[in-house]
Amino acid sequence: MVNVAEHIKAADAVICDNIARLHSQRDLLSQNILGQLRNLVEGVAVRLHTGSGDVEYNYDAIEASLSWVKANGRLNFVTRFHTLLKPSVSHYTFDGDTSERLMLRYYEYMLRLRTLLYDEASVVILNNLELFPLDQDPALAEYHEKISVEIDKPGRVTSARHDRFYIHKTRPFITGGRVSTKSRSTRPSTE
Repeated sequence: MVNVAEHIKAADAVICDNIARLHSQRDLLSQNILGQLRNLVEGVAVRLHTGSGDVEYNYDAIEASLSWVKANGRLNFVTRFHTLLKPSVSHYTFDGDTSERLMLRYYEYMLRLRTLLYDEASVVILNNLELFPLDQDPALAEYHEKISVEIDKPGRVTSARHDRFYIHKTRPFITGGRVSTKSRSTRPSTE
């Protein structure tokens, strides 16, 4: 049988090769990537759980790793991503439009997965993910870039005010190859 490192490398190679070759055909590219995402996520779960790439990759290792990931709160996005992938990529082949929409939804999870695996295991995956054609509105991309700059400024909360704000909604967005979050908040009334 194959070990975890080889499994991750094989799934990653297929995804990256498709991105490099088919970036001008987003519908076909999305269909091809969807077929490999669950394999990649399960491989990453096993790698994180075992702490080694030399472990045999098999069904028992996958099940134990997914249970471990589910119980580990800081990895909840991996569980959510796997839950989203189970029905959508296991038994169905979607048309191009549906596949594109799924990939746009999964893009954030792929970025987070790439960062997590590098931070935890120093393993590089999805190195050309930025070549995936998001086709965002240029004005919206510029707006998100400005928000990201403000979020990243050190000492953002330097005000002497001690008002309370309530966050009603957050929306993640992609800028500069990473996920940022903007939120809509309100200050409670002082009546």
